[in-house]
Amino acid sequence: MTQVKGIINSRYTFWVLLALPSLPMIFWSVIDPHHMHDYMHDAGDYAAHFLVLALVITPLMYLTNGNSFIRWLRKRRRFIGVAAFSYTALHVAFDFLQFHSFEAFWSDTTRLSIIAGWVAFFVLIPLAITSNQWAVRTLGRAWKSLHRWVYVAALFTLAHWILIEHGYVSLTIHFGILAALEAYRVWYLNWGGRRTVKA
Repeated sequence: MTQVKGIINSRYTFWVLLALPSLPMIFWSVIDPHHMHDYMHDAGDYAAHFLVLALVITPLMYLTNGNSFIRWLRKRRRFIGVAAFSYTALHVAFDFLQFHSFEAFWSDTTRLSIIAGWVAFFVLIPLAITSNQWAVRTLGRAWKSLHRWVYVAALFTLAHWILIEHGYVSLTIHFGILAALEAYRVWYLNWGGRRTVKA
């Protein structure tokens, strides 16, 4: 039982779970590159899934009064954030591969929706690079200030999603839940009267 629990709690097991959705995308992009546009959207969807998941963990800590599963997720929040960046990078890679030339790819970046996506991507890069204990120790208090930029990435991801008009139902579920939980977090910290949960 101890070995099973160790495997479940292993960071490597968690990384495998986070990476699993990417495997069929990568496989089929090689086998059937004619549907690269579909793989691109799938990767973008998973990037949004993990970005929202990383952001809702803290408000869920307050909402559930420190539920054990949410605490388990909180310990792995940086992994989830890196997964969000990795799927964003995969999304960009598939976007590039669907074009026949760099010129065609570059000309597509002039659209406002694509610009919003690029901003989100570039904001996530330093956050992914510093998602490790060495960066936490080295940056000190500045680490938290830097990682608050994840909200900027989330806003530009939302703008990207709205502007390309891709899946309004999924958009509402993802960012509606995030907005509701963040509103609860603000209420809890300012007027809720309970500050016993460390998140």
